[in-house]
Amino acid sequence: MAALLPYPGISTLDQFSHRLDSETLKSLNYHPKDPSKLKQFYDEPDMYEPASVGKDYSDEAVLREFFFHDCQPDVAEWAISKSRSQQSMAYIFETNPLKALPSVERKYIVCNDDRIISPAWSHYAARKRLGVDAIELASGHCPHLSCPDLLASVLTSD
Repeated sequence: MAALLPYPGISTLDQFSHRLDSETLKSLNYHPKDPSKLKQFYDEPDMYEPASVGKDYSDEAVLREFFFHDCQPDVAEWAISKSRSQQSMAYIFETNPLKALPSVERKYIVCNDDRIISPAWSHYAARKRLGVDAIELASGHCPHLSCPDLLASVLTSD
């Protein structure tokens, strides 16, 4: 749900590094992998909503705009009061150690008003990586907070 989908043998940064300028890559101390392995990502939609890239997610206004924009004000306030900075960036930098994704039943929920993970990319990745059509949910990045009843109905339906 509103998630990055790992690609076996590649880091998340590898998947979108071609969209970043050289100064940003340098600031991240990024050293590109074999370019032939990364060309497959060039035609993918943007993984992240462009407006969300480089934002300071410790800023309450940014959290409200990108994570909690569709929440009731009291819920957004509560969520912001509980937010903590992500300590590890391993999900961006570390190479996915899998050789292939496991062969299990898969579903993916795309949040159509997500301001962080691109809904276009989510639809693309669900089909291309998981082999499923994404289930659409009319919400932002945090439907468990903005529309829990709707999310529960989607999760419990066949």
